[in-house]
Amino acid sequence: MNQKNRNLEVFSSQEIESGKTWAIVSYITVLGLMVAMVKNRDLKNRFVTFHIRQTFGLCVMGMLLLLFAFLPIIGWLLFSLGYILLLVMWLIGLLAVLDGKAKPTIVLGEKFQKWFNEIV
Repeated sequence: MNQKNRNLEVFSSQEIESGKTWAIVSYITVLGLMVAMVKNRDLKNRFVTFHIRQTFGLCVMGMLLLLFAFLPIIGWLLFSLGYILLLVMWLIGLLAVLDGKAKPTIVLGEKFQKWFNEIV
């Protein structure tokens, strides 16, 4: 198995189609994430769970980046660059859902799956 295929989890087409809407909702604001988490407790859809973990990780990353905003100059630079990266990661995750894939976001996507396995 090559590197590209190892990063993709395999889900049935039925599981993807039944969970696609809630996976998309999870990427739309923190409220959307919370609604998708509550709904997925009943659904127990692994595709939705994968994307909830990605989004949850992005939210945690966003909150941590806020700490840099309080540091003059270098903190503002790190905050700005971090939020650009965060936006790119969010866009990659959302595009993966729209494409029906469970592709981890760049940099920390695979870590999000491990770190938040017990939470989500």
